[in-house]
Amino acid sequence: MNQQPNSPLHVNDRLNEILLDYLDDLAAGRSPDRDQLLAAYPELREELSSALADYENVERIASPLRQIAADPPHLSGSRVNLNPLPAQPRSPWRESADPELGQLGDFRLLREIGRGGMGVVYEAEQLSLQRLVALKVLPFAATLDTRQLQRFKNEAQAAAILHHTNIVPVHAVGTERGVHFYAMQLIEGDSLGTLIRQMQQRAGLQSPPSASQAATNASTAVFSGEAEKPRPLPAESPTRPNQPDRADSTQSFQQQLSTQHSTAKGEYHRAVTRLMLQAAEALYYAHGMGIIHRDIKPANLLLDARGNLWITDFGLAQFQSDMGLTRTGDILGTLRYMSPEQASGGQALLDPRTDVYSLGATFYELLTLRPIFSAQNMQLLLAEILNSEPRPLRQLDPRIPVELETIILKSVSKNPEERYSSAADFAGDLRRYLDHKPILAQPPTILDWTKKWIRRHPTALLAGCWLLLLLAIGSLVAAALINHEKDNTLIERNIAKAALQREQQRAQEAEARLSLAQRSVNELFQVSEEELSDRPGMELLRKRLLLSVLGYYQEFIEQRRDDPEAQAELQATKARVEKMLRELGILRDASQVLLLRQETVQNDLGLTATQKAEILSLIQQIEAEIQTGFFELVEKSHAQRREWLLEHVLKGQTQLRIILTADQRLRLSQIALQAEGPRAFRDPEVVAALQLSPAQREEIRTIDEEAFFRRFAEAPRDHQRPPPPPDAEQHQKLMASILAVLEPRQLTMWQSLTGPEFRGKIEHMGPPFVPPRGKKPPW
Repeated sequence: MNQQPNSPLHVNDRLNEILLDYLDDLAAGRSPDRDQLLAAYPELREELSSALADYENVERIASPLRQIAADPPHLSGSRVNLNPLPAQPRSPWRESADPELGQLGDFRLLREIGRGGMGVVYEAEQLSLQRLVALKVLPFAATLDTRQLQRFKNEAQAAAILHHTNIVPVHAVGTERGVHFYAMQLIEGDSLGTLIRQMQQRAGLQSPPSASQAATNASTAVFSGEAEKPRPLPAESPTRPNQPDRADSTQSFQQQLSTQHSTAKGEYHRAVTRLMLQAAEALYYAHGMGIIHRDIKPANLLLDARGNLWITDFGLAQFQSDMGLTRTGDILGTLRYMSPEQASGGQALLDPRTDVYSLGATFYELLTLRPIFSAQNMQLLLAEILNSEPRPLRQLDPRIPVELETIILKSVSKNPEERYSSAADFAGDLRRYLDHKPILAQPPTILDWTKKWIRRHPTALLAGCWLLLLLAIGSLVAAALINHEKDNTLIERNIAKAALQREQQRAQEAEARLSLAQRSVNELFQVSEEELSDRPGMELLRKRLLLSVLGYYQEFIEQRRDDPEAQAELQATKARVEKMLRELGILRDASQVLLLRQETVQNDLGLTATQKAEILSLIQQIEAEIQTGFFELVEKSHAQRREWLLEHVLKGQTQLRIILTADQRLRLSQIALQAEGPRAFRDPEVVAALQLSPAQREEIRTIDEEAFFRRFAEAPRDHQRPPPPPDAEQHQKLMASILAVLEPRQLTMWQSLTGPEFRGKIEHMGPPFVPPRGKKPPW
């Protein structure tokens, strides 16, 4: 969305940009003129004046912190004391405090204990309560980046709403003269990352990185979104009055774990599992509160003197109610411990399973003292996370229990659907292991490993398939050659001769059957032409026969495609059948003209007075022409009479299309189909459209015949006349009985063919045109 020039958001962005340029000039040793700066931006003069005044106040305490965001590493340890400490009541820790650090509100900074991309962490004394806390401070330059500031607030908010025995609690959040900070419980201990490095050094698994490795690690840290500048803890921490020796107590617990790792693997595995169980339960609680950590790693898991695990650093936490801090393509967190979906930086919304993966990767490193993926180059590490399977733990250390290997490999599956669905399920299997109960996770089968290997090496699979195919083809060719040499030439010739004779015999039999079928079809064609063409009421039967004949001829043509002479004859006969079907359709459509004589049909079509007059004139004209030419047709052949009649019918249909609109012609055809009544269901086209089964057609025919005989029995005894057609009530009952035979889909198709029900009365339709009275029609 484009920002309006005077919108508050645009003003804040512009102000931040100007202030960042101002700070860059100061850092470069230049002395920008404040008056010139205010004159250059008159529209922001008031805001700039206020911001520069605030900057002078903030500089008194923020100058040591600003180094973390912009200064080179050799300046990161410098301190500037621009905020002299006011007189305060003497505290038990006054002698050990660094007088140069200063004070933020109610907190006296004692010493720096860590720093990273999200701020500096100090050990501080809360003066009002006289207790030690860990105070995290956001550098001044970072406050000018709205996303950095929001992430800092995000961390404080996430930790403040979480109250769990294994999540570091937040005591206070505040801002002092532009410096943002929050205070949390001070954990007397070190991170699991420190513990892992110590055990790696003791086991001889880690050596100081080379210069190139250090550069690679730095680029990886920047890529992961963390950009840490680690500062070591002081070698000796002053002893606090009334406090246990935290270094000794923590060291004793770490020494215990380290000793167990060297001498008692089983105890070490169970101790580490208990730590991971605490972390999994804490994550399940955070997920239940709608918070996903997104940066679980050994450095963010603290171990106190009692052996309790604490989760810290929620700076990259994702709130389910607000996803605005992560843009598409952002890769936030520490790359080595990211889940594949998080490392890809795609648009998929992260869920609790990404924390399950990161915790599983941490568990992997605790047990094996090796990272789950060991590449030092950023691109290679990202490729391993997205495409490679982690090495099974028991290949690195056979003493690791199979159950723990199964649990970890399930938690770090590439596909989130194959991981534990929640941290609670992860914790459940850890607890079952500790309670000596069967775990729910199943070790990967050979089929599972094969599927994963195929996903990682599709090219190798394709090459293997090609190799197997080539080997199979080579084997078949060799076998065929050997068998060919062993076979007797005479036997092969006799077999070929016998086979040829059988083929010739089968061909002769097929030719005979084809000829018989063709003669039968020709007979059907002759019956249709000679016996049915002049019989009124036989149009549908004739149409069905012609369609069957056409289908047979199409099949004959396909079977005789290699015989040019037969092809020509069959094609000519097929063309005659098609022509007759067209003529039959033209003559049948001509019967629709009779409907236009009826006033109810004209009203349904909505004919205008002009249309009615033109249609009446057209009908009279056609009948007059037929009556006039009737006596001339008597002396002509059957084919000539048919051609003459088709010519006049086509002429009438052409004029009718001019008189009626497209909608009126469609409606007329629908009324004509309704007027046919039961006869419509004998029309091959209707049968095909409705997909009537033979049983349905037989049932419809039975219903029609029974109705016919009922009318015959009820009619007066006159053998010279057929029974009268059904009246409106009988027609309606008859159609209702027939439609009851149809399935729902067939009934829907019938309704689409016939359209709305015609409410008017349809008189019985005879031949389309009547010859002179007392004369037999020529057709």
